[in-house]
Amino acid sequence: MKIMASVLGMCLLGGILAACSQDDILAEKKKDKGGFVFTVASPELKGMNTRALFPLGAEMENSIKNLALLVFDKEGTHVIGHADYYAFRQYTDDSNPNGQLIVMEPAYNGNLPKDDEVTLCAIGNVNEEKMLDGLKKYGDGTTISLKRFKELYITLPYYERRDSVGLVKNIYMFGYHYGTLAPTSPEHVNIALGRIITRLNISMSVSKELDEVANMEYAIRLVNTQRTTHVFPAEKSPSEGVESDAYFYKIKLTTVPNSFYYYVGPHYAENEEQATQIEIAYGTDLPEGEVFTKESYTGKKVQVAICNDPPSVTENRDFRINRNCVYSINIHLKKKDRQSVQTRNDSANMWEIELE
Repeated sequence: MKIMASVLGMCLLGGILAACSQDDILAEKKKDKGGFVFTVASPELKGMNTRALFPLGAEMENSIKNLALLVFDKEGTHVIGHADYYAFRQYTDDSNPNGQLIVMEPAYNGNLPKDDEVTLCAIGNVNEEKMLDGLKKYGDGTTISLKRFKELYITLPYYERRDSVGLVKNIYMFGYHYGTLAPTSPEHVNIALGRIITRLNISMSVSKELDEVANMEYAIRLVNTQRTTHVFPAEKSPSEGVESDAYFYKIKLTTVPNSFYYYVGPHYAENEEQATQIEIAYGTDLPEGEVFTKESYTGKKVQVAICNDPPSVTENRDFRINRNCVYSINIHLKKKDRQSVQTRNDSANMWEIELE
């Protein structure tokens, strides 16, 4: 059987890609005097019946449960755990288990010179012990430079159950301010928190011809997903922590789009082979059960690269996935026209992939 995979709207940014930025610059302006303002904007899903493979709700994606505040002085030095350089705030308790969407408080009470230009970093939803251990590992145990902090990476908190593909326990966040801690205009410091992870909104459907094939089944898995990430935005993702799902998960596909989503880490790739991929297994002879291992399947499959550029870009294509983004991927599978098996159409965000 010959199948064409049509991939539309890979990432909505500037008309064609995703609403995101590497510096996470979504911000909420407040006029309250003397405090720090932390906020994160919520990208809304509209017009989608999102069933999802165990996703988090939107309120959990944007919830600030805790904050680690790190000040690097004018020399670019942070003293680990010292009250003039470090503070940790917990915003969850029995009455408020989900945290807050916006935090505003006089959060920094250190005694550094108010006229010095410093870098204030805010890390959201990372366990304090994990944060301090990372600072000590990348520093000398007592201090850490801003240069070394920018090299620090952490493991994303994925669930490891077989039924939790693409699900994370927490959404890590990051934002920073460079300048004085006693600004004169405005009289507050506004830090925007962006997610250190990104979301893939996937919509899949099949043609009428495929829908009519008896006992036809489909299963998917993710390939080359980034499981580690730099806390501070970086040009490249860590070389460690790139993994592929060990299991295929069967999904029901009809002519009506079936929508779900994954969470993945920002990923740097130089080519399509290294890019994060959705791998689709299909046929009438898939292994039994809703979940099966990749080793147990040697049949037909197709891979779709998820990245910044749509498939219509043929030269110098950007195979990266940025942080704090929502990528929309629409995939339509259909039988290949036998009269045009030698043709390939890569225009208008469409791929034709021929499978034997």
